[in-house]
Amino acid sequence: MAINVSGTSITFNDSTTQTTAFTGAVSGIYTTIQKFNSPGNFTTPANTTQMQIVCMSGGGGGAAAYQFSGGGSGGPGIVAAGIYPVSASTPYPVTVGGQGNGSSGSGPNGAPPGGTGGTSSFGNILTANGGNGGSGNGASGNAGTAPLAEATGTVGAGGGAGFALSSGGFGGAGSGDTGGGPNSGSPGGAGAVLIYY
Repeated sequence: MAINVSGTSITFNDSTTQTTAFTGAVSGIYTTIQKFNSPGNFTTPANTTQMQIVCMSGGGGGAAAYQFSGGGSGGPGIVAAGIYPVSASTPYPVTVGGQGNGSSGSGPNGAPPGGTGGTSSFGNILTANGGNGGSGNGASGNAGTAPLAEATGTVGAGGGAGFALSSGGFGGAGSGDTGGGPNSGSPGGAGAVLIYY
């Protein structure tokens, strides 16, 4: 027998019928998502004792070129995620990491490095550190780190596209110019914080 829906009742294939709305809790399923593109506060709903949190840090900026060496690409931000216990009806500060600035020009010791990407965090529960800036000798910056995460992944390769959910966190491209043209690295991408509850 197939499942039959008639009016406000459902008859299942074992001949049982449900006529009232389901009022129980479904464990392990999150129905709401909130995304932060800038810093703020998140207050947990009443009766909420765990949430899935995803922090994406900012990407490092690319470096300017120096002499015959192209500038290094910025290190990518990191995606840090996990399911964590929280206190119900409690405000938590949310930090969103900004982009690492690209460097420009050069000095007596070479081109300056790109800026470090900003840190994204949710309270003191989860932190994702930004990617390092690229160096003026062509070396790419290191990816960000997240020591408290249950799972991590890099947002994208240095100079590459951003993570789909954030459109940010990628490392900025280093300058390829070694002549007399404009000489500056590209900025990295900004991060984001996603909360599922």
